[in-house]
Amino acid sequence: MKADQLARLFHETYERLAPDFGYRTREASAKPWHEVPEQNRALMVATCAEVLVAMDQANAPKSEIRDDS
Repeated sequence: MKADQLARLFHETYERLAPDFGYRTREASAKPWHEVPEQNRALMVATCAEVLVAMDQANAPKSEIRDDS
């Protein structure tokens, strides 16, 4: 999965599940993915990109992990 796909999936899933947990996004800021301000989308995509890298590293066999320190 690519970072932009994960960001959109997270956003849409979060908005859908929020009411089940007693949380409601303010109406002014509750937007479908295509209406989320570009700066916010870019932040979510960048965050997801780093999460995906961390997940790949966590799942890599120990022989593939490099220690650059």
